[in-house]
Amino acid sequence: MGLLDRFKKKSGPVEEQFFAHADGKMIPIEAVSDPTFAQELLGKSIAILPETGVLRSPADGEMTVVFETGHAVAMRTKIGADVLLHIGVDTVTLSGKGFNAKVAVGDRVRKGDILVEFDLPFIIKSGFDPVIPMIVTNSDDFSIELNSCGETVSSKDAVMTLKDEKSA
Repeated sequence: MGLLDRFKKKSGPVEEQFFAHADGKMIPIEAVSDPTFAQELLGKSIAILPETGVLRSPADGEMTVVFETGHAVAMRTKIGADVLLHIGVDTVTLSGKGFNAKVAVGDRVRKGDILVEFDLPFIIKSGFDPVIPMIVTNSDDFSIELNSCGETVSSKDAVMTLKDEKSA
């Protein structure tokens, strides 16, 4: 392979592990009450029913969206995956009450960093499902392997592996 051939390939990782974005129980995405998430209309997804009020970064990357209400954030990972993390179903109607975003657009984050703190008891008491889907919105660009469904997970547990087959 010549020098020019090496520059034709993308640089960077071709595989990336995603870790649990919350402590709790991983549930099948089909069990999420919102059909947009359950039918994976936005992309390949997993969901965690949280046990604590902390949303963590599933991988290293850069924050691309932080909703003013704090109920959702998005990031781009090193491998180029666009990831949406959405706390609860219909929680946007809380208008930010109970959510405290700890990041801003453009922030670089590392796996396990706190992205949002939220009042889990308040969300439940207010009648909302607190499930947290993690959606890879450009999932067609990757092969995705899911782990741990039905198990209790923490931010130390790998729950998904993405492979960028085009850059291999």
